[in-house]
Amino acid sequence: MEAPTVSSDLYTVGRTMAVLSFRFDFTGDYATGLPPREDVPLLSRFDSYDRLLRRATHPDPRERFGDAAEMAEQLFGVLREVVSVPRNAEPWPVPSTLFGRERRAVGAEVAATDGTGPVLGSPDPAEAVTALPVPVVSAPEEAAGLAELAAREPKVIVETLSGAAAQPLSAEQRLVLAGAQLDRGHHAEAARLLDELADGADRPDDWRIGWYRGVGAIAVRDCARARELFDRLYSRMPGEAAPKLALAFCCEATGDRAEAARLYESVWRTDRGYLSAAFGLARVRLDGGDRDGAVRVLDEVPSLSTHYGAAQLAAMAVTLRGGSANLTKEALRAAARRLEQARVDGERKGQLVAEILEAGLEWVRANGIEDPGTELIGTPLTQNGLRDELESTYRMLVRFADDTDSRYALVDKANAVRTRTLF
Repeated sequence: MEAPTVSSDLYTVGRTMAVLSFRFDFTGDYATGLPPREDVPLLSRFDSYDRLLRRATHPDPRERFGDAAEMAEQLFGVLREVVSVPRNAEPWPVPSTLFGRERRAVGAEVAATDGTGPVLGSPDPAEAVTALPVPVVSAPEEAAGLAELAAREPKVIVETLSGAAAQPLSAEQRLVLAGAQLDRGHHAEAARLLDELADGADRPDDWRIGWYRGVGAIAVRDCARARELFDRLYSRMPGEAAPKLALAFCCEATGDRAEAARLYESVWRTDRGYLSAAFGLARVRLDGGDRDGAVRVLDEVPSLSTHYGAAQLAAMAVTLRGGSANLTKEALRAAARRLEQARVDGERKGQLVAEILEAGLEWVRANGIEDPGTELIGTPLTQNGLRDELESTYRMLVRFADDTDSRYALVDKANAVRTRTLF
């Protein structure tokens, strides 16, 4: 009989957690394994917990958690996700020891549309690359200086590390350099650096190599390959938000809307710092016809967030662009309030005011209802009132038009809605 090891102890912990969590034949059919996920409601509901148990009890000891601290950290991440699931639960954000924060929010722009196109534009894969968190520097002797460099612009990182003295770059430096090359669109150079690391004797099994390979696959729009890589990393670190966010981008890009929504929601419910997850969840809900669900998640963006205004504009657009059949007087007034909170002015505000007035006029016409006692952006909810304000708005926008055709188009719109008189 072999002596106990850390790996076997963690296997025992994983098996014990499974036995205590759900019923299964742990002495018979599943004496050395776990039942399929789809046969266990708990595991079907909490995919992260399923992956944690399967890694802890993997038949190959080399695939299990490296030590108790690693397993505990991932288990804590899974716990935070589970506790944050109920609709009214508070998020439970905790800084990761493996990744930095999301670098920017993507997919937050309201798409320009004539009413037939998408409301929220899907981010280009290259945009997703710039949003994803960066793995932290793990070598203590290099952490301070290299982490500071890694936070700078990609061009600076490349120039600094490429122009270093004759001494070869360390594994940590090459990882940082590979990430910067990906940000700059230099995919071949990044791939060369990652191949060197994978072939080297110092760190061939570093999970960050797989992370950057996945990022590189997204960058060249090979989202199916990226999905495989990030799915593997998700199974390795089920308590981390970053692999879930990356995988959600890939699922959305490959047309798996349901899985993308599940992953975006898991990230967003746990940590409101991942704004890309909020806009991604709103986007896939909207694509599935769930306008109310899209608006609900956009309304969850904190008012102190720099993207609060973008979320309010997106919610306004989702409401207005559903057609008059989906509009109500209350929805119109809510759209106007959102515009007040969106922190925009000038031409952009004029365009959005016009969109609200157009929707209001469409609603009045479609329903044959006028309500002089109700105002929409300071204008009575009547045909003549809306026409007059819309005409003024179009003529105001003429001043911002960049070319003759645009100016003529706005003048034509103003003339088309102008209130008809006998004089």
